[in-house]
Amino acid sequence: MKKIVFYMSMFSIFFSATALHAQEVKVYAALGAGAYTLKYSESGPARAFSTKKTALPAGILRLGVDYGYLGAEIRVGVVKAGSGTYGAGTLGSASPFNLKLQASPFISYLAKFQYPVSKSFNTYLLLGGTAAKLRITPTATGLFLNSNKTKTGFTYGIGVEYKPRPLFAVGLEWIQYWTDVKIVESGGNQSKASFGGFGLSFRRSFD
Repeated sequence: MKKIVFYMSMFSIFFSATALHAQEVKVYAALGAGAYTLKYSESGPARAFSTKKTALPAGILRLGVDYGYLGAEIRVGVVKAGSGTYGAGTLGSASPFNLKLQASPFISYLAKFQYPVSKSFNTYLLLGGTAAKLRITPTATGLFLNSNKTKTGFTYGIGVEYKPRPLFAVGLEWIQYWTDVKIVESGGNQSKASFGGFGLSFRRSFD
């Protein structure tokens, strides 16, 4: 919660400062799609477990403002769940079981630092935070693996945009929404999750 308040406060301060120069602020909206990787692991004296789901489809809505070399953005997204089958003996299960893993929906609040290489190309760096709901659903009982928790993690990424026309841009980025975010910590055991990947977006600016 403290991280959420901090990042939202930073966003509000930045937005207020840029509002003083409203005539130079450029507002934009974008639709994006991504292929993300979601990792989950448990470690400790009681048991150890790790799983990774790759190429999970994602859809993202982005709203933001640009002001010179700076910007701010809020994005909301959904990511498809990944699933897998695990053999008997995994996590002490007496029989094979299926596990569904998902980090969705999520909301990110990001500061953007950008540098225009030319009139048509722009590069940027993203820093901020992401709140997401982690869902872990096993088919077997007694695994103590069920989870439905909302957590916040540090977010960072880089990207490039090509502008075929002044108000339109196509972007490609790599972004890490979570990195080893603690999900549960008890009795010396802890679980962590990470997710992020590559994304493609289509942006429309409004002068």
